[in-house]
Amino acid sequence: MLAGEAHELGEVLLGDSRERVNKLLRELGDGSFKVIITATVKAGKSTFLNSLLGAPFLPTGSVPETAVIVRIIHDPTHPSGLLEDGQARIQGLARIREHIAQRNSKARTEQDMSAITLVLRAARHAAGRAAGCPGGAVGQPRSR
Repeated sequence: MLAGEAHELGEVLLGDSRERVNKLLRELGDGSFKVIITATVKAGKSTFLNSLLGAPFLPTGSVPETAVIVRIIHDPTHPSGLLEDGQARIQGLARIREHIAQRNSKARTEQDMSAITLVLRAARHAAGRAAGCPGGAVGQPRSR
C-alpha cells in the first residue's frame, strides 16, 4: 500500500524523477527488512525479543539457552504462534517454547549450533517484530 502511494506521489510531483522513484520502489520490495540484535552471552537477547513479541516464545533462563537460529516473522494470521521446523509445524506458545528448548539442548549436545533454522510466525502481541539466534538476532518482519 505504501509503495503504491509513493508511486502515485512520484508520478504527480516528481515528473522527470520517475526513474529515481521507481528505483527506490524496487529497492523497497515488499517492505520487509531485517533487524540484527547482538550482545554478549546472557545479555537478555531472548528476553528482549519476547518482550517485543508480547509473549515468551523463546526460552530464557539463568544459563545460556539459545543454541539454534530462530527466525521470527511477523504474521498476524498466527496470534498464538506457528513454529516451522522442517516439515513439522508446532502451534501454541507452550509447545513452541518447549520445542525450541529441546532443539537448543540437542544442538548444544551435538555441538552443531548452525545446522538448523526454526521459523516462528507470530503476531505482534505488544509492540514488535524480531528474531533470536545464538549470540545475536536477526528478524524479518513482514507488513501485511
